[in-house]
Amino acid sequence: MHKLFSTLAAGALLVAGSAVQAQIVTLDYYFNNEWHRDKNGDSVRYHYTWEDKANSGFSKIGDVFTAHGFTLSSLPVAPTVENLRRTSVYIIVDPDTKSESPDPHFISPEDVDVLKNWVRSGGVLILMGNDKGNAEFEHFNTLATVFGIRFNEDCVNHVIGKNHDPGKIPMPGGDSIFKTPLLLYMKDVSSLHVDPPATAAILHGDTVLAATARYGRGTVFAVGDPWIYNEYIDNHNLSPEFQNTQGAEAWVSWIRTRVPGVDDPADKARPGTHHLQKLWETDTVVQTPESVLPDLKNHILYVSEIGYGSPDDFDGNGGVAKIGTDGKVIDLHWVTGLNSPKGLGRYGNTLYAADLTDVAVIDIPTGRVIKTIPVEGAKMLNDITVDDKGVVYVSDTRTAKIHRIDPDGTVTTWLTDMKGANGLKAIGQDLYILSGPDFLKAGPDKHLTRLALLDHGGDGLEPLSGGDWLATAWNGYVYYVYADGHVELLLDTHLIKKNTADIGYDPAQRIVFVPSFFGKTIAAYRLD
Repeated sequence: MHKLFSTLAAGALLVAGSAVQAQIVTLDYYFNNEWHRDKNGDSVRYHYTWEDKANSGFSKIGDVFTAHGFTLSSLPVAPTVENLRRTSVYIIVDPDTKSESPDPHFISPEDVDVLKNWVRSGGVLILMGNDKGNAEFEHFNTLATVFGIRFNEDCVNHVIGKNHDPGKIPMPGGDSIFKTPLLLYMKDVSSLHVDPPATAAILHGDTVLAATARYGRGTVFAVGDPWIYNEYIDNHNLSPEFQNTQGAEAWVSWIRTRVPGVDDPADKARPGTHHLQKLWETDTVVQTPESVLPDLKNHILYVSEIGYGSPDDFDGNGGVAKIGTDGKVIDLHWVTGLNSPKGLGRYGNTLYAADLTDVAVIDIPTGRVIKTIPVEGAKMLNDITVDDKGVVYVSDTRTAKIHRIDPDGTVTTWLTDMKGANGLKAIGQDLYILSGPDFLKAGPDKHLTRLALLDHGGDGLEPLSGGDWLATAWNGYVYYVYADGHVELLLDTHLIKKNTADIGYDPAQRIVFVPSFFGKTIAAYRLD
């Protein structure tokens, strides 16, 4: 059967006269490599395989994948760049312990490198564990933790005999995988620990049983049990109230939407939905503009100017300019004497500027710097946001920290380990953060939720209606980020080396103000 699958995987399907690449789902037969004697005494592979039609097999979930347009394949050797080239989905289930295989194949550092790069390029990786003692975890976790997931090597939802109640998993519906309420069954499961970029996908109380993660262009789904094997996919050993069959259908349908190039039903309502139409651009007179903060009532854009020299120089030639919302220069030297100011934030008549190691406090009516607030240990303060109580948050990209400045001037470190911390926006009790490629939300308890992934990192961040956002990457990308995490590219200027730094936004007119940094301009675009 493997030879047949490999032949299918090597080609493309012809549909209506055009070539369409077949979607291949490949099941690992290398890390899970169990054999036993069949009724004829022959040695056969079994346990979570496409061919195994017994309770222990995956033949029925294979039928579900086939019904959703996938071609089944298997891989009895270690994954490589070449043998995964045409695979869309790769599944590793229940890697062998020494008690299950006389010569188990443990996941190696080389395997981890192959798979993380394959996922980054758009692959969908499915990791299925098992309860403690029934799967190998030490090496399996070296792969899972790359994506913010760790199998806890325990046993939750323990079921004894035919009392199936401990295995009940009520799913409320309304999420991207299980859109309708379902009652799933999972018994004897390894729970998971998740860190960004991973988020919980199946919870039982406070216990995480499954998680997802976006990584580059790809997706990872991890679950603590091979929950869709034959015994439990069609309820022949369960009461009719359980809905693993419907759950398996929903899960495979979701997996198909994660494959790049395959239609996501949610995308059909938004193909190229939004565009940016250029309205105006200033002359190249703004000295390294990094951030734009609109004062729409007075038709003014406050623009931080890093000035001449390096963006991290303590040279005193930085400042803040005032430009009209029509693009006309008002005052390029409204505030002077700063070093290399970047993010701007406002509370009442006070403007705050992140200036390397200090926050400059500016009185707006006079344009005077009335004080500076040093941030101990800071190296490159970057973006600033102010909440509705006057609390200032400022990111430090070099130290991976986010600091908080209370109205009385007290400075504390609010979050650490925020690699590439940059764009910030405080809304209510939540703080929205661009940290490297991750778009995150931090609640008042500092719990982080990953909202989306930006391939080129993040810089500017502005909220839109309905939970949508605008975001930029400094090297020349502007994105529309939907509330469900889908990302649409609006503008790409990286090839002409025009940066897109910390944007401003006029929600009434739907105008985006984009500072070009080394391009020395501010440009305005209407969001259509």
